[in-house]
Amino acid sequence: MNWYLVTMIFRLQYVGGNPTLQFDEQIRIIEAEDKLEAFHKARRIGHLEEDPVPHTPEKPVWWQFVDITSLIKLEPHKDGAEIFSHIHEVDQAELYLKKIRINAKAILEGCLEETLEII
Repeated sequence: MNWYLVTMIFRLQYVGGNPTLQFDEQIRIIEAEDKLEAFHKARRIGHLEEDPVPHTPEKPVWWQFVDITSLIKLEPHKDGAEIFSHIHEVDQAELYLKKIRINAKAILEGCLEETLEII
């Protein structure tokens, strides 16, 4: 079996309308014999996770699977291997850096809390 990284796109449609079009880009791991099986498996998952009708007034959004935008076979990996990269262009570098540090601090605190729960 092989492992693949698949990028799947879902469209969010709001009941009563929302002037802003929104799309959710999800990166998933798929286990399959080959690339074609991974492609079809990812599409099946996407369609199974569609939400064609909102279930409650509190959930006024439909999730519509659009399609697959990338399919990459994961080669045997090693510790620290790069899986994904995205270059961000920002207007306020200091604000962006501050956000990164706040997120890292929250992740570290979560790790420490989980460790303390185990002890």
